Amino acid sequence: MNQTCNTISVEEVTTSFDLGTFEGFSFRSQSAIPKNLDADGVLNWDHDRQGEAEFWPAGDNAGVALIFEHQSSVTGSELKELDRLLSELGDDRSRTSCGFTTR
Repeated sequence: MNQTCNTISVEEVTTSFDLGTFEGFSFRSQSAIPKNLDADGVLNWDHDRQGEAEFWPAGDNAGVALIFEHQSSVTGSELKELDRLLSELGDDRSRTSCGFTTR
């Protein structure tokens, strides 16, 4: 019997701004994720394949740390929305705004 497997192609999501790095906790292994991820790594984390996880700013981007200071974790949707908002505020790629720089 011949079986075919349908695969779904998923495009990688990228941000326009450097949002710093994020620490994480894996619920699958019940431990810290060994290395910090950038915002793109958080956005592209596959919770089905890599396990459920939560992330929070590592503190290397003061603006991101300030925005999310009263939250215990940050979602990919929140990071996408922050990136969209920063793009909407101005597309002057040569300037730095509140600690946010474009890539």
